[in-house]
Amino acid sequence: MKRKGTSILLALLISAGMFLIVSGNAMASGEAESAEGGSESIEWVGASAWPASSLHTKQFEVFIDLVEEKSDGRLTISVVGPETWPGPEQLNLIQDGTLDICTVTTAYYMAIMPEGVLGQFAWGNREERIEAGLHDYIDRAVNDHFNAMFIAEYPVGTLHIYLAEPVDSIDDFQGKRVRNPPLYSPGTEALGATAMMMSDADTVDGLNTGVVDGVITSSATYIDWSYHEVAPYILNPPMGHATGFVFANRESFNALPEDLQKIVLKAADESNTVADQLFKEDKENFMKIINETEVEFIQVPEEEFDEYATIYADAYLDKVVAKELGKETVEEIRSMFEALGNPPKTVDYDTIWPPSN
Repeated sequence: MKRKGTSILLALLISAGMFLIVSGNAMASGEAESAEGGSESIEWVGASAWPASSLHTKQFEVFIDLVEEKSDGRLTISVVGPETWPGPEQLNLIQDGTLDICTVTTAYYMAIMPEGVLGQFAWGNREERIEAGLHDYIDRAVNDHFNAMFIAEYPVGTLHIYLAEPVDSIDDFQGKRVRNPPLYSPGTEALGATAMMMSDADTVDGLNTGVVDGVITSSATYIDWSYHEVAPYILNPPMGHATGFVFANRESFNALPEDLQKIVLKAADESNTVADQLFKEDKENFMKIINETEVEFIQVPEEEFDEYATIYADAYLDKVVAKELGKETVEEIRSMFEALGNPPKTVDYDTIWPPSN
């Protein structure tokens, strides 16, 4: 009986040992799989500076869908809009880790990061902007100021001065009142006009009553707010690009398994094609509405083109960037502007930002 009990005990110990070995191997395998990017699920918190219906947010959603698809759901991104986190706060929330990723315009942050808004004044399409070093420059800027990293840039149109009454020369801006975001105030004042800040709703009323004479906004906002009904004159050339940037918290990105990091960057690259197609459809809608209404394009006279084409960028560099960051930074940015050239004389979106192949 003694021998039989010893045999049973020995068998149980061997079985337990084998179980521990198998379990240990499984745990080690699971840890390795997780470390290499296996089945572990990660959720990022994201935000858009624009409503769900905007072109900006739709382009951002293309990127998110690709991330989730390519990662088989291992990385998901939940997104809230500006009603939860206003656009001018989102990069601050990236910095403190409240947000992992966002899509926003750097124009909101000119007081903190004056060099970061060069994307609005520089021309060229995506490939040209990358080659000129613009994306790398913005990546360094958001890293220095917000512990963030550049992920993507999507086009949404151009910025123009839209007027209630036509002008024959840029000299006609003397004494006029133009509603514009702060980014464009130095250029508006360089034209001899008064720069004003107000909401879109107040601006529409102001154009109706003569409180303001013009508005600077993107082509998308021009249609969304029916500005064509109260400001039917569009001044060419445009003074800036309207683009949306996607930025991620650098620590959040670095904490991802290596394969998920590659998926995020690949999704950003592949999203360009669909984002550009959405932009193309939006600009076609813009041109359709323009052609069906009494909107008129006004061309800056040929002899004034070079002055007007650079007046907004030059005024911003001289009055904001030089004051905050010095002449060396101004010259670095100006060299990128020169490499990318002046804006086109007319609104040919396929020239400004050709569709991706």
